[in-house]
Amino acid sequence: METMIMGFIFLPMLLMQCFMAALAMSQPNLTTDQYALLQFKAYVTSDPLNIMSSNWSSSATSICNWVGVSCGAFHSRVTALDLPNMNLTGSLPPHLGNLSFLVSINLSGNSFNGHLPPELGKLQRLKFMDLSFNFLDGSIPDEIWLLSKLETFSLGSNQLTGAISRNIGNLTKLRIIYLGHTKIGGEIPNEIGNLHKLEVFSARNASLSGLIPPNIFNISSLRGINLYINNLSGTLPVDLCYHLPNLKELDLGENQLNGSIPSSIGRCKKLQRLGLGANRFTGYIPRSIGNLSKLTGIYLFDNDFEGEIPNEIGNLHKLEVLSARNASLSGLIPPNIFNISSLRGINLYTNNLSGTLPVDLCYHLPNLKELDLGKNQLNGSIPSSIGRCKKLQRLGLGANRFTGYIPRSIGNLSKLTGIYLFDNDFEGEIPKELGNLQNLEILSAKNIEYTAEAVDNRGTVVGIKSKDGIVMGVEKVIASKMMLVVPIGESTPFIVTLACVYGEPIPVKELAERVASYVRLCTLYWWLRPFGCGIILGGYDREGPQLYMVEPSGISYRYFGAAIGKGKQLAKTEIEKLKLSEMTCREGVIEVAKIIYKVHDEAKDKAFELEMSWICDESKKQHEKVSDALLEEAKAAARAALEEMDAD
Repeated sequence: METMIMGFIFLPMLLMQCFMAALAMSQPNLTTDQYALLQFKAYVTSDPLNIMSSNWSSSATSICNWVGVSCGAFHSRVTALDLPNMNLTGSLPPHLGNLSFLVSINLSGNSFNGHLPPELGKLQRLKFMDLSFNFLDGSIPDEIWLLSKLETFSLGSNQLTGAISRNIGNLTKLRIIYLGHTKIGGEIPNEIGNLHKLEVFSARNASLSGLIPPNIFNISSLRGINLYINNLSGTLPVDLCYHLPNLKELDLGENQLNGSIPSSIGRCKKLQRLGLGANRFTGYIPRSIGNLSKLTGIYLFDNDFEGEIPNEIGNLHKLEVLSARNASLSGLIPPNIFNISSLRGINLYTNNLSGTLPVDLCYHLPNLKELDLGKNQLNGSIPSSIGRCKKLQRLGLGANRFTGYIPRSIGNLSKLTGIYLFDNDFEGEIPKELGNLQNLEILSAKNIEYTAEAVDNRGTVVGIKSKDGIVMGVEKVIASKMMLVVPIGESTPFIVTLACVYGEPIPVKELAERVASYVRLCTLYWWLRPFGCGIILGGYDREGPQLYMVEPSGISYRYFGAAIGKGKQLAKTEIEKLKLSEMTCREGVIEVAKIIYKVHDEAKDKAFELEMSWICDESKKQHEKVSDALLEEAKAAARAALEEMDAD
């Protein structure tokens, strides 16, 4: 009996000792978490919402009650740090790596700067990391690529550089990757194909180059691939959609992809958005695209297709946007496209489309906001049913062969802001019903064909975007021996003024749009004379080197390579042969000189002076003339290439 009593006494003492030991162990760990968070607070230099100053205090409540902090129920250790969109400014301390129980960290939408601390790689329990929309720079530390439990990895919209590590293949639990709007470059590693649970891979507007690893298209769990605006090259695999039953978004626009669109695209049955615009695709648009019954958006603009728009596109009853401007399409527009009642936008500007518009054009388009069929070879009259497109805001039918009267029913389109009917052969008067259009901003019915012809009869101008800048070359024809060749000038007062107003250089896209708007303005009013010129505009801004071309009509597009003037067609053919993403500006100078010399017809044209300029790292990102030594080297290489071609 005494032995039993002693046993019962001993057992509570043993339990108490275990409890005290556990308490002794958890207290230092909790203190470690508190110290790490207080260090994080110390690294915050601005807290306008007073989140930390009013709540994060060592003398106040438990850290588990601090705003944005969550703890585990069992061990009371910090498991989540959640402070998105708090307007915090500062840097990330290495002490965050001591939050060893952390599962989730979300500091997106703030103003954190500096490098990512390598100590974050110690967070082996981490599943969710979102540091997007900050000002973080430098490369992603190697240690972070070893977080084997990571499921969501979002570092987009920062100023990060470097490359995607091959160690990404070890993060086999990854479901979501966001690296867009950064300066992360290099190739996409093949090891990404090991991520069999990956659902979203988004790296739009980064600096990626090289080929897209074909094994990425074997990840059956993928719902979205967005690599829009990079320098990716190569072709799409023949079996593109054999293993992508869940894919909803495929956006590879504004790259340098070539070849044809594989017919297997029709197997991506759940696809809703297909973006392949601004590449170098050729061949026919596959008819199998008509099998994608869930498609809402097709973006095929700025490519070099051939043939017709397939009739099967009329089967896409959920389609909202069809954009295939400047895509070298020919033939008739399938009339069943105008039966897709969900359509909000149809843009087929600058193709070789022919035929007439159907009489019932707008009978089935209650949601249409944009109809741009300009710069084609369409004929016949504009059907009066155009007045049924009640939501139409932009009507572009310019530069075609339309005849007949402008229908009075256009006056029913109360939401119209722009009407473009220039360069056609209408008869009769402008309908007085157009006076009903209270929202109308632009009415263009002017003939500007002669301005385009003037540009096409002048010397050739070539611009290319290389991996480190922009190179431009001008074939300045010398009409007379008495002519004085004026060198390339400096920035205009317009640009300087904008820089003074905004405190930083104007983004190239904004500059191109403003120049284009001004050129366009001069085509709209009878008292203004259209500019008889085209403009190739290059610059260097936060997004890196940019190249735009403004047409005489006032339309501007972004390009990897562009040409205007008498030899533009041959120049464009030569540009397409170049691997621009791999070329430096110094190499580009040689190639542009070769193109200018090749397109110059010595038999028909007069003597010319080659002028060249660049904006690149070597010029400290300032526009300046190419040095005389390099220009002479380029001329010599161009002449040698011509002699070699003549010898062959």
